[in-house]
Amino acid sequence: VTFVTFSPDSKRLATMSPAPQDQTIKLWDTSTGQELLTLKSSTGEPVFSPDGKLLASRGRDGYIWIYDATPLPDKP
Repeated sequence: VTFVTFSPDSKRLATMSPAPQDQTIKLWDTSTGQELLTLKSSTGEPVFSPDGKLLASRGRDGYIWIYDATPLPDKP
């Protein structure tokens, strides 16, 4: 892992790992350790929106890609 960032509410964690020609970003649930999402072909460090609902990263095509940050279900 070459980069780590928490969502503003600390419920999700985004990690970036090197791959031969690009980066892989994984989104994790911090309470369970469960992997929620894998994004491939990214070249930029992931950034959460201030409300934590979106995750952005630069793609190999040079564009900024924005993803739904996989909201966690409410717990009783």
